[in-house]
Amino acid sequence: MRQLTLEWRTHFDAAHHLPGYDGPCAQMHGHRWEVLLILGPFSREHLDAQGIAYDFRELKRGDAARVIQQYDHKLLNDLLGDVPPSAENLADRIFDDIAGFAAYGFNKAHAACFGRLTYQLSLIHISEPTRPY
Repeated sequence: MRQLTLEWRTHFDAAHHLPGYDGPCAQMHGHRWEVLLILGPFSREHLDAQGIAYDFRELKRGDAARVIQQYDHKLLNDLLGDVPPSAENLADRIFDDIAGFAAYGFNKAHAACFGRLTYQLSLIHISEPTRPY
């Protein structure tokens, strides 16, 4: 049976620094953080009468959007507390935030929720490829 997944991408801009890091990231700097939310896998039998597993309007206006907005234009060091604000730790935190409502928010598709975070430097004069985690 064919398995389907849905992906929703969004982004936010935020600053951080990595105290104790031996390199330029020890200094305050900003990134454009891209978030990829993958819903699934599920099969056609999970689709509703319109052929929809999950209404993307609910992601864009609902809980997932509110989770992402709490990070926008913030200092991640303040939001993560004692946890170093690395891309890996941030991805883990966003996953936990989204998984908190996934149990009721994604039941329509019987979908599992996976957050994967990538980042791109927001400074125009620096070019660095996106690194998936």
